[in-house]
Amino acid sequence: MAFTEFENLHGESRVWIYRSSRALDEEEVNKADGWLKKFIDQWTAHNQGLNAFGKVYLARFMVIVLDELSSSAASGCSIDAQVRFVKDVGNTLNIDFFDRLHFDFELGGEVVSYHKDDVGKLMDEGILFDTSVIFDHLVKTKREFDQNWKKELSKSWHYGLI
Repeated sequence: MAFTEFENLHGESRVWIYRSSRALDEEEVNKADGWLKKFIDQWTAHNQGLNAFGKVYLARFMVIVLDELSSSAASGCSIDAQVRFVKDVGNTLNIDFFDRLHFDFELGGEVVSYHKDDVGKLMDEGILFDTSVIFDHLVKTKREFDQNWKKELSKSWHYGLI
């Protein structure tokens, strides 16, 4: 098993999304995508190759998808290896992929991040609305990623925090 095209993965494939603290430039996206491919080609669980995919989306989000139905399931060690890999990419590019205090919105065709504590104020100011599109980085499967990664703020778990 090795790097697989996204379309070839089962809908119930497991998804991890790591948001970056800033937009990556084109060169950084290309480097990160190359490192992701190399990591996934070598990624194993219990010495078994994994059927997986990885890509940087919208120059902001590192997404890793693992088809546990057609290959081994992720083990604690393989997940630890994934986290180490993402931390290493972040350190190399000077990016924090583990900040969970910012929410990411799609505004005017751009990805805009706001601290979670500022979202209510931004709604009061008319910058954000119930219908503003937010990225839900807690989707668990490829199917959820395809259908619900982007959703209206009022239909997301984030809404209860503002």
